[in-house]
Amino acid sequence: MNIKLHNYYEVFIGDKKYTAENTLTQNAIQTISNFGQFATYFAFGTGTTPVSYNDNKMSNYSCSFATTLEDIQDDLSKGNLYVKRVLTLGENQATGLSFSEIGMTNTDSYDPNICNHVLLKDENNNVVTILKRAGQQMIVRVTIYLVINQNSQNMFCLGSNKLIKALLGEYSGNKQFTAVRGNVLTGNTSIYRNVPRVGTPVTCTVSSSASSGGYDVTVDFDLAGGKTSEVVIMLDGEPVLRYNTQSLATEESVTETKQSQTNNTIALGEDIKSIDTILDTSSAVVSGVVSRKFATDFSDYIANPFDATFTASMPRWVSNDGNKIAFISANTLYLYVNLNYQLVKIANNINVTNLQKIIMFEDNVFTIYNASPYFAMYKIVDYSLVRKEIDFTNYLSFDTSFDWQDVEIISNGANAFMIGVIFGAISRRPLIINATYSNNVLTISSTCYGICDYICHIFSLYRNSFCESMIGFITNNYNGQTNNCRIEEHYLDGTVNVSHQLTAYYMCNGAVSVEGKSRALVATRSSTPYIWLFYYPQTYRYSISLTDGVENYISTNLLYLIQRYENSEVPYKIYSLTNYNNPVEFENGFPSEINLSEVTGFEFLADSLIVFTQNNTYVINLKETKTLLENLPTSESNYSITYTKYHLIGESENEGVSGRVTVGVSA
Repeated sequence: MNIKLHNYYEVFIGDKKYTAENTLTQNAIQTISNFGQFATYFAFGTGTTPVSYNDNKMSNYSCSFATTLEDIQDDLSKGNLYVKRVLTLGENQATGLSFSEIGMTNTDSYDPNICNHVLLKDENNNVVTILKRAGQQMIVRVTIYLVINQNSQNMFCLGSNKLIKALLGEYSGNKQFTAVRGNVLTGNTSIYRNVPRVGTPVTCTVSSSASSGGYDVTVDFDLAGGKTSEVVIMLDGEPVLRYNTQSLATEESVTETKQSQTNNTIALGEDIKSIDTILDTSSAVVSGVVSRKFATDFSDYIANPFDATFTASMPRWVSNDGNKIAFISANTLYLYVNLNYQLVKIANNINVTNLQKIIMFEDNVFTIYNASPYFAMYKIVDYSLVRKEIDFTNYLSFDTSFDWQDVEIISNGANAFMIGVIFGAISRRPLIINATYSNNVLTISSTCYGICDYICHIFSLYRNSFCESMIGFITNNYNGQTNNCRIEEHYLDGTVNVSHQLTAYYMCNGAVSVEGKSRALVATRSSTPYIWLFYYPQTYRYSISLTDGVENYISTNLLYLIQRYENSEVPYKIYSLTNYNNPVEFENGFPSEINLSEVTGFEFLADSLIVFTQNNTYVINLKETKTLLENLPTSESNYSITYTKYHLIGESENEGVSGRVTVGVSA
């Protein structure tokens, strides 16, 4: 990989400002290749002769002053990479100092070797001499930019990166490089990467040498034998580079016959690159099948997931699309998105007094209150929440009150929104509000009541591969008859349907909570069965056979289940739900670092699991290496499946894994 450095000087004295820009000298590049500091001092001189890339002395040295670190940006996700060093001389300091040239250096020795050189010039390109007079403050700042090309960027880990800091001359650790196998399967793109949880790091050999136009830093590693999907290079114990090795794997076309399960799914093995064809018993090509990755084991931790302390007892909500979580602490909203193996904060200090509920999906965040303003809409823009206007005119002409007992919201993924409300504490009627979003305003277009009343529960199913977005209301008093249960379904196209009497009965009787997840209506019950799932558009029950669990946590994507048990040596177990009617426990259970007796709650967030304990909060990534086929046209039928499978490097007997990373540093 190739990186380049250049710098920009600013000199402020009195009411004047002088600027200069140049590349670094050979001495600087050599210092950088050894991860040394190169801008801890500014050297001043009165020379008027330019210094070339190969020179290392000023024209006419005068004196040096120590600089201070003003700012450093060493995270690729936040834009340009740079370090700023500054010297401030007060009104009565260095009076009489005269200079026309400046150079960076890492020593206060007389006439030091310099790491760059600039001549200060006026608008006519003439060299000027600056005089520091009494009563004048002088500020000299240098900004050193590090430029990494796109292909090289893909190898650097996001977040504060020790290697980038070292290349900017601002890292002073032990500078020990190690390598370890990782199992994050994201392709070769820059991600937030924590220390791999499994595997022992091996020490790398590091060397530097002159090259054409600069210096090369070489890191050699040898991981010996073993299946390798990712190599992670660490500097003093923190990941700085990573490389997904699937691009180096051999590929094999595999055809096998598998029988679909009762819920029209087939679970396949690991390391599948693509599903090529699916044939039914008559050899006809099957279309419309959805392929998803799933896990039966854990991967790595997300280190320091939150910048505040959150517990399981705090109010929290997960987005309908499963990748955002909101916490409320001291009437303040904290919002995080699971992005590239890191929980990234959506930063805003939003007060949420009288909050009733938060609903999130895609870039939409809605807050519902039990007092004015009752309802607010935000958009996520550049990792910040931006408040949007809501035009309530058509709602207020329908009903001036906001007697909203509960609320759900869906969208078509564009500008059409539907708001479902359980309206009124006594009649509990279904209220449907249709709205459109345009020109930064959410405008209510129509409002009406539904068919039923005495609603017990409201739920939503939000855009998935199996059914349309829908808001559902469940009543136990249809047509005024006690225990006459129905589900009233509302779709964005205006379709309304009242049906599912038996399902509604199970949801109304003995259900502690009812919620929509992916394409299923999920009821948590107080008696056997403790969990009940009703799938759309199929109308059958997922009869989970684990009836001993007294508390259940189900992922938004319906792939995972955690159950809590009483009177058990293992109080919590986690299962994959991909095997119909036979949940499969994770291969290694929970990581040993987590004391299950101290667990207070869980939350699934995209491909990670948040574990709340009495003393800590852990976030563990799920090792999603297996493939699930869903939406097959016929259940319990044989299908011929052809897919492309990876054979990862190191997988074959007596095949070792070693490599080299070369960082080319130039001006």
